[in-house]
Amino acid sequence: MDLQKILVAIDFSPSSQHVIEAALAFARGQSTRIVLLHVCEPPPHAARSRGLYFPSPELMVDALTHARRQLETYRTRCAVNGVDVDVACIPTEMVAEAIAGYATARGFDLIVVGSHGRRGLRRFMLGSVAEKVVRMADRPVLTVHAHDPTWAAAAANAV
Repeated sequence: MDLQKILVAIDFSPSSQHVIEAALAFARGQSTRIVLLHVCEPPPHAARSRGLYFPSPELMVDALTHARRQLETYRTRCAVNGVDVDVACIPTEMVAEAIAGYATARGFDLIVVGSHGRRGLRRFMLGSVAEKVVRMADRPVLTVHAHDPTWAAAAANAV
């Protein structure tokens, strides 16, 4: 499988490293470029007088700055593997849509996204970004389960 560009969705959870490792397994030995993408949701800000929540521009700037620093940390770790890695950060509330749209607009060959394995009420309440990306994307999506990342490396070796 000739993969020129792989988009890796990062949420900074502990499973993010497993998602990156799966993408690196596909990229090793090829001239593949990886982009680590974080979709930064606007943090809520309370308006006490009205009891409403709305995004604060100052908080969003802080969140984006923090996210970019985190992405650079991941990029540094990936660089030791000899893979060309870039980073991107998008501010929006529409996480799955942003991931799928970014991949389409920039011509990625594969999207790699983590799945936290939520079930029942937690999944209903929190949703599943990975599931939405799979449904919305117009290109292949590899989901890496947070609790068992080892199969991704084996799959990459079989390709």
